[in-house]
Amino acid sequence: MGADIGYAFYSKNVFLKPYVKVGFVSFSENNYDENSLFAGLGLRYQYNHLYADLSIDGFYLDDDRNNNYDYYEFVQTALTVGYKF
Repeated sequence: MGADIGYAFYSKNVFLKPYVKVGFVSFSENNYDENSLFAGLGLRYQYNHLYADLSIDGFYLDDDRNNNYDYYEFVQTALTVGYKF
């Protein structure tokens, strides 16, 4: 669950919106449960009713099982293309 904030630049039938986003991520796998905050950047482009959204998010998880305290960094990139009614 997250939210983004940015400013859209308009020009005739086109708009471009760079944004930052923050949110909450929950991870569960093989007796390992962790919750963390995530942060990311994105760029949304729209021409008439067609749009594309490119974003990158990152978050850290710590593994404190067996007292080894390892930290893992995850990065996710997404490209969404669609039609806005």
